[in-house]
Amino acid sequence: MENQFMKGFILLRLIVFYALFSTLIAAPVLGDNDERLTADQVKEILKNTRNFNGKDLSKMNLSRLDLSKTQLSKVNLRKANLLEADLRGSILFGADLSEALLDFANLSGADLRDVKLNGASLRETALGKANLNFANLKAAYMGSANLNAASLRFADLSGANLNFAHLNKADLYGTNLSGANLRNTNLKEANLSHANLNFADLSGANLLGADINGADFSNAKISGVKNIKKAKNIEKAIGIP
Repeated sequence: MENQFMKGFILLRLIVFYALFSTLIAAPVLGDNDERLTADQVKEILKNTRNFNGKDLSKMNLSRLDLSKTQLSKVNLRKANLLEADLRGSILFGADLSEALLDFANLSGADLRDVKLNGASLRETALGKANLNFANLKAAYMGSANLNAASLRFADLSGANLNFAHLNKADLYGTNLSGANLRNTNLKEANLSHANLNFADLSGANLLGADINGADFSNAKISGVKNIKKAKNIEKAIGIP
């Protein structure tokens, strides 16, 4: 009798375990979509909820679309065409924009925390007051981009091209700018505290009033840097003679 009870108990536990396991396997993974949205589906969502969270929009042509104040968290936008798109105030937390085309797009005030923008093109893109904390911008092209008052704390811009970019009053605390092209970049009053500028090219950059406390300029090209002596905490920077 006791053996039958134990067998029944063990069988019941196995059935419960199997049911729970099957449920977990069948449950959809957040942000995982089998198919990309169609152009018609995109238009429909824009008319209604404006919520694309977790959707797949990779390689889609979204150029010149009004995507302002839209929910785009953890969206797959790899290699998407967002030329001249309006993304003002949109939430793109954790989105994948690797190798996306964002030239002349407007992302002012957008939430871009933890996004992947590695290899993306952001020529003359408006990013004023955008939040790019912890963003991956490795090897991104950002020539003449407007990043005034943007927050890029602990972002990775290693190897990025920021030639003639505007970073007036930008927060670059702890940012990785190693090997970045910062030629002729406006860094007036920017916070570069503890930033990594190893091997960066700052020729012609303007550091007037920038805070370089603990910033590492080792092996950086600083010849021709404007107002470097007028930067804050220059005595606490590394690699400046």
